[in-house]
Amino acid sequence: MWKRRRENKIMTDIKIEKVGYGWVGIVDIPDEKKLIVTGGVLPGMLIDVKIDRNRKDYRKWRVLRVKNSEEFVHDNLCQHHMMHNNWKDSPTNGCGWCKWQVLTYEKQLEIKDKIIKDSFFHANIWFEDKYIGMQSSPLVDGYRNKIEFSFGKYITKVEQSRTENEDMWKKKFDLNRLSDWSLGFHKQGMFSKVVDVENCKFISDKSNEIFSYVKKIVKDSWLPVYDSFRHTGFLRHLVIREWFHTGQILVNLAVAPKYFDENKEEINKWLKLEEDIMSDKYLKEKVTSFLITENNWLADIVRGKDIVSKNLWWGGYIYESLEIQQGCTMAEKWKNWVEKVDFRVSAFSFFQTNTFWAEKLFSLAKDMLPDFQWDILDMYCGAGTIWLTFLKLWIGENLVGVEIVEDAIIDARKNAEINGLSDRSKFFVESSEKADYFDKKIKLIIIDPPRSWLHSDLIKKMSWFRENNHFNILYISCNPVTMARDLQMLQDEGFTIEKLQWMDMFPHTHHVEMIGLLSS
Repeated sequence: MWKRRRENKIMTDIKIEKVGYGWVGIVDIPDEKKLIVTGGVLPGMLIDVKIDRNRKDYRKWRVLRVKNSEEFVHDNLCQHHMMHNNWKDSPTNGCGWCKWQVLTYEKQLEIKDKIIKDSFFHANIWFEDKYIGMQSSPLVDGYRNKIEFSFGKYITKVEQSRTENEDMWKKKFDLNRLSDWSLGFHKQGMFSKVVDVENCKFISDKSNEIFSYVKKIVKDSWLPVYDSFRHTGFLRHLVIREWFHTGQILVNLAVAPKYFDENKEEINKWLKLEEDIMSDKYLKEKVTSFLITENNWLADIVRGKDIVSKNLWWGGYIYESLEIQQGCTMAEKWKNWVEKVDFRVSAFSFFQTNTFWAEKLFSLAKDMLPDFQWDILDMYCGAGTIWLTFLKLWIGENLVGVEIVEDAIIDARKNAEINGLSDRSKFFVESSEKADYFDKKIKLIIIDPPRSWLHSDLIKKMSWFRENNHFNILYISCNPVTMARDLQMLQDEGFTIEKLQWMDMFPHTHHVEMIGLLSS
């Protein structure tokens, strides 16, 4: 039963029956527009909501409170999770990262499978005869090889309200006040607040140990955290990458040196912190490569425009290996043969965040492909993880890789050299929609785009290319909604969906990894 208070635009006692991609609740109420609820909801939740936006076909609401939160709390729930009763008033919980942790893993898989089918149904794609199904994850905790923490403050509403008295504002907003100093993740739905994390279930015990150690050293420096409202302060992000097969670890500390323009006397604190890090025996033993990234860009990202990275030791990169099960799709003599593929990955190059599932992903993608030889065009090649695996297994003769991130192309060229594939590969720093490297020898186009959908110009180029050429498209995506939209557009251009499969590379989150094979 729900009640509505029109004067406050609040609806109470809304029960969530269904969720969509991105943890969005969908509620159908008689004689009302469809309700889209944001802020992290799950089936079975009883909530109060407040209107956020009013659209022609739906109303967008945000969660005010969860009334039956106790039903979702269990003994193994992370101490920082947003489902704890006091999370709105606490600086140590309210994290919105692994939201689905409150569900059993079986229930997570069930909901994700339904979301995927709904996404393709709404895109008018009928794929039941092409749908291979799902693959669950062997690891549900500690599976991420990369984590990005944010520095910040647990700012109160009083401190957020700018007053006419600037001196009062400065006094209340003391960036050096360590009682508000936080390193962790942004609080659910609150850009201004950062949850102070002690231990994260997404990463291994080894990475958590290094995180805690670096956190203490940095906090003892008394350098201020970055203020995302006023764009002042110094400490911005801490990124940790851990490779599971080689054991190598990279740490990247992102800072805003512009802070010293107005606080020149503080520079000595920074010089001492750098010296402490470089001379620390524990870090030298545990961390393969340690970087400092100077980023004065306003956006809340590690890599902004015109960044400068400084390597305190090693070379700003680490090495990983993937072990790919060859199977018997190409020749019976290769049955059960495992191929080792080596990679060098720098701080800003893309690499699948779940190492063990990356191996499985590439094996499944390989098994989808027809048994013949061709050249490959990879439109988002990154550091070369997918295509390099294929070439090493002699799936494809030669490769052309396109990537807009220059650091990734540098890594890709190095990875080709490491694996003896330089003579079979070429790389170009260019955006995919502007690239024009279509050749008649190309029989496979690999697309693993960002979470945003494909550019329409790239779809038009592939449509033009198919007029006189037969080729396959291997589409890999972590967003079923944008993938369904892209596949619908590709179908409209004459491409045929041959196979679809998804795997859970990201337990406790709404993300999934999907593979699709299309033919021209």
